[in-house]
Amino acid sequence: MKNALHLLVNFVLLTSGFALGQSAKGLNVYVMDFTTRDRLKNDIATKFRYDFEESLIQYGNYNVLESRDYDRILSELDREKGIADVNGLSTASLDSLKAKQVQQLVFGEVFDDVESGQFNITITFQAFDRTKVLVKSILFPRGLVNDARSRKDAMANLVKELKSKTASTKRAESNGFIFELQECTRSERTASCKFLITNNDEDRLLRIYLLERAYGGRSTKAYDEFSNEVIASRIQLANKTVINDQAIESLIISGRPVEFIVNFDSFPSKATTIVRIDIMCWEGEHDVTFTVKFRNVPIEQ
Repeated sequence: MKNALHLLVNFVLLTSGFALGQSAKGLNVYVMDFTTRDRLKNDIATKFRYDFEESLIQYGNYNVLESRDYDRILSELDREKGIADVNGLSTASLDSLKAKQVQQLVFGEVFDDVESGQFNITITFQAFDRTKVLVKSILFPRGLVNDARSRKDAMANLVKELKSKTASTKRAESNGFIFELQECTRSERTASCKFLITNNDEDRLLRIYLLERAYGGRSTKAYDEFSNEVIASRIQLANKTVINDQAIESLIISGRPVEFIVNFDSFPSKATTIVRIDIMCWEGEHDVTFTVKFRNVPIEQ
């Protein structure tokens, strides 16, 4: 009975699918059909596409809408043509992808460089606002194109490099302070982002502005996919919290990570990604004002 129950639980976990929101893994993405440089589909591009998608599911920090759902998502016109970027998708297809809570699209270009004897494979992660979030290229020997093991190994290595590159975008450093993004979540219409801040210098004061009119309107704010600007409504630094029209200030001890949480009320309900976060800061040792920026941050539902 226990074995049967264990098998049932594993089956449910494996088949629960993208639509149920595997938010624990990270970004929701859909892998488009790979194309040639002439924006055509062919068997070689299709092989690389399936190998890449399989590796992305296995090794990447992504929730992947699987290709079997392709016909249900894209319009008939978009299924027939090669699409190299967001601009090539119809409004109907874009609306369908957003309805599935897709946050970024993955495009692949397979260029057959006959003279060099190599395929140049370029992977591009693109947000709906047309921002190219990640771009990575690799070379693959033409003579190994029909060797499934070699293709799979190449795509696995590519995904691991992309994963490493993605991790670096969750970390920003300015004026000796390291900001590490932990997560951004949503509760109804409030988006909440959690960070760890580490001071790599001597003990010193750090001030973070929520919306401080006394200091020239300095503010911490976010932008969604539709370029809507949302000013922070609440910020917490260590054990201090401020709401609305204020700034927060705390002594940050050297080498000791401090939790920082920022809330954005009335964040558009259709937005699945924070395109940009600006954290306006001031440090007391050198009397310097600076802004820490993060881009294309997925919102976990």
